[in-house]
Amino acid sequence: MSRWWMLLLWLMPSWIVAQPLPPLLLTTHEMPPYSMREGLGATGLAARRVDCALQAMQQPFQLRLLPWKRAQHEVQLGRADGFFAGARNVERDGYAVASAVIAPQQWTWFQRAGATVHPDDPDFRFRAIVASFLGAAMYDHLKQQGYPGLMQARDMDQLIDWLLTGKVDAVMAADLVMAYHLQRRGVGSNLIATPYRDKPLVVYFSKTLVAANPGFLPRFNEAVANCIADEADQSGGPELQL
Repeated sequence: MSRWWMLLLWLMPSWIVAQPLPPLLLTTHEMPPYSMREGLGATGLAARRVDCALQAMQQPFQLRLLPWKRAQHEVQLGRADGFFAGARNVERDGYAVASAVIAPQQWTWFQRAGATVHPDDPDFRFRAIVASFLGAAMYDHLKQQGYPGLMQARDMDQLIDWLLTGKVDAVMAADLVMAYHLQRRGVGSNLIATPYRDKPLVVYFSKTLVAANPGFLPRFNEAVANCIADEADQSGGPELQL
């Protein structure tokens, strides 16, 4: 190798010439349209982008679909290298490092038509019985906000059942996730959606992985940005939503 080529390598950022790591173990959960089981792996908006980025990096990985709370806990306990797709929050930032955004998400209130309380009402927090689902950052947020009538559903189907039967006044869910499940069940035409907050989704990688491999996250962020841009080019428009 010529000394000029060696000098060029020395001047390049270390993450550009980094070699792939040993196979990573990532966790996710069934959250259509972002991630859903397909054979031995997963598909969906978020899963495709993670796969695209890691393939571009030539980084081998394994993916396990688990209940959402456990998917996160495996990273917290050091038994997995990362999980997706989650919104950023303080608890997750405590044990993992967020990637660049991999998919859009908007937290949204859903109610039946004719509801007597509304999220814009000054006393909504204290009058309404509300719910989100187990392991969701939305549930933790509502708990921190001090909603006395807060309930925790085990999954999206139970959350929708509670809403349709009037067990709760409102539920908070991700807009695309709720739209998918309502369409799947053929219900929801009489529901009212009130946008609450933009909470884009990321991959959380363990702090141990990121600290030991400082070039990994910049490479992943660049790769996933390229994957999203390629999707937009192929669709002939802005970022794909489903």
